[in-house]
Amino acid sequence: MSYKEALLDGIRIEQKGKQARYYPRCIFCGTEVMSCNYVPNYNYICSDCKKIKKTILKTEIFRIKTKDESKCDRKRVLKSD
Repeated sequence: MSYKEALLDGIRIEQKGKQARYYPRCIFCGTEVMSCNYVPNYNYICSDCKKIKKTILKTEIFRIKTKDESKCDRKRVLKSD
């Protein structure tokens, strides 16, 4: 399932034998984060941003979307195709 969803979301996928590695972007800085599986509504955060996550969220520059908001965005994209 995650392979098809990653393709729909434009996530880079790297095959290592039978194992696929996914590279979704960090929600704060946009750096690719390596993951062995891909979950579309998950907020991926790189190791650098994890260290300062509380500070970033206090500035209110970024707002983490809830699962319901992410699902609505995904449905809009699929309908526009």
